[in-house]
Amino acid sequence: MRYVLIKLHLKDPLHHRARLLALLETEGTLHELPDAMWLLTGPEVSASRLESRLKLLLPAGDAVALAGGELTLILGEAPAPAPASRDEAPALDVLGSRGAVLQAFLSEGGDSATVRWSDSRGNTLGLGPSLVDLWPDEPLVVAATFGDRVLARLRVRGRNVFATHLTTEQPHRVMAALRDDGTVVAWGHPDNPARNVPEDLSGVRTLRATSDAFVALKHDGSIVAWGALETGGVLPPELSSRRSGECKKVRDVTDNEDAFAALMEDGSVVTWGNALHGGDSERVKEDLQDGVVQVVNLETFFLAFKLGGGVVTWGDPKPGGDSSSVRERLRAGVVAIAHNGAAIAARKDDGSVVVWGEAYSGGVLTPEQEALLSSGVRSLHFSLYAFAVLKEDGSVVAWGNDGFGGDSSSVGDALRSGVVAVYSTAMAFAALKEDGSVVTWGGVKGGDSSSVADDLRGGVVDVFPSTWAFAALKEDGSVVNWGEYQGAEGQGPHNLDDPDVQQALSGGVKDVMHFLEAYVGFKGGGQLVTWGNVVSGGDSRDVREQLQQDVWTVYMNGPGVSLAALKRDGSVVTWGVPETGGDSSAVAGELQGGVKAVYRGFRSLVALKNGRLVAWGHADDGGDASEVAEALEGRISYSEPVDS
Repeated sequence: MRYVLIKLHLKDPLHHRARLLALLETEGTLHELPDAMWLLTGPEVSASRLESRLKLLLPAGDAVALAGGELTLILGEAPAPAPASRDEAPALDVLGSRGAVLQAFLSEGGDSATVRWSDSRGNTLGLGPSLVDLWPDEPLVVAATFGDRVLARLRVRGRNVFATHLTTEQPHRVMAALRDDGTVVAWGHPDNPARNVPEDLSGVRTLRATSDAFVALKHDGSIVAWGALETGGVLPPELSSRRSGECKKVRDVTDNEDAFAALMEDGSVVTWGNALHGGDSERVKEDLQDGVVQVVNLETFFLAFKLGGGVVTWGDPKPGGDSSSVRERLRAGVVAIAHNGAAIAARKDDGSVVVWGEAYSGGVLTPEQEALLSSGVRSLHFSLYAFAVLKEDGSVVAWGNDGFGGDSSSVGDALRSGVVAVYSTAMAFAALKEDGSVVTWGGVKGGDSSSVADDLRGGVVDVFPSTWAFAALKEDGSVVNWGEYQGAEGQGPHNLDDPDVQQALSGGVKDVMHFLEAYVGFKGGGQLVTWGNVVSGGDSRDVREQLQQDVWTVYMNGPGVSLAALKRDGSVVTWGVPETGGDSSAVAGELQGGVKAVYRGFRSLVALKNGRLVAWGHADDGGDASEVAEALEGRISYSEPVDS
């Protein structure tokens, strides 16, 4: 008897559950287990076939974050005997940037092993070969086991590559690396004061950054700042006077463009930096004295979640930093927020919605909208200057700027029921219905799908938005595209008319990644196809042969116009805008293998190998790390074996 054990984490069960269970029941006998586990058994059950079918239905597999959920496959077909000796144990490797998706790979002989991810205290974080990394600052342990026997184990270090924010006032970024011994090295534009790391800095656990300053969080609970005074490079007295072991310690620090907010162990918050952008929290001081559990960065202001679901905001008032008009309604019960650039919508545990911010962007509701949003809201969605909500009954309500999707009256009848998911570009929305059809509305850049209307009448399993366009993945593995690919200039240069691209998108696509103005489609065996704006990553013809197999994932630089594919063998292939990371020829020899993760500057990319960093792109944005190469050689790691 063969089996496949499946663990589900469906955040949006109405979207995928019914189809998923129907598919599973065609493969064998389905048994529901506790904790969202399912066991599929039968003489013809095949893990590889099931994985292929699931990737069509749920276009990202193995614990990759999905639209509407995550899925972890624990594959097993009549478990093979455990290796007879330690020498025969499979090798374990991990790839992936911290804070994104991590992937464990086992060599031949490891197919029947269980992969378990845990924190440094032994708490299980996930099962299966992939993990959506929600703990980027902390070291993780990944273990491959067979029964009670540990076959291999690795310790993956916390994130150790960082970059400052980019603003109009500070167009040049600084990169920083956290060495294994807890010291910090920085490089980038010479005029950015964030480069000036204190000489005696040590014991660092992780870093935070504004545009011109860094803050180091140390293992002892203290923090150290450096850089420009006006953007947080100097600590306020209540933090600078603290010493290890004295008073309350810092639990975490949140950064935005120009200010910092420190969450203390007692649940209070201390802020500093640009006063207008949240460095001054005097207006809400009383609300930040205790009970805060998380502080969120919203570019030019902060939002704090409190115990019981209370919300407090401060900083730039126009885009949502001033929520005083709805303060009483935000005292408790908030479970989710959405920010569209000029307004905020908060969903409460009773299914109602509270809004504030600029009226033109949906920050004020009409009485009719208030009534529609008083209950039954399941999820929040946003474009630039508009909102849409999906309700429990499958209907959709939209409001805000008409040109950005705030007016859905043209498709109102189609949105009254049957919607299972909502997606958005900067100017438009798309709703996926339970019959596999898609309904769109909003600006012309994505809101008008009339040219592909027949292709969207059914069979769609997922939708992927870029900035101004949508791509719909269908059950047969084909992809349907509409929208535009160069927002500033209108309809930009794209390759959707290229016969080779059309052929590649006619079938066989299993997953899609979306970037600023380009798409990447994954086909069988790690083969890639790219499309969209030919300048910003849609055209990969120059490296096509290198993308025919074994690509695991793709990373982008800051604006998303230079792309880097990380392959299973640790090699990296780049394309897109040459000057900002699309051209890696200067470091090609260093990218032939051994790369574990890729991090982005704004106009640069940085690859992390065990023992060194490789940077390329614009030198003033961290694309040239040669000056710190010696200081990092052998002193920065991604992972190391743990004695089993």
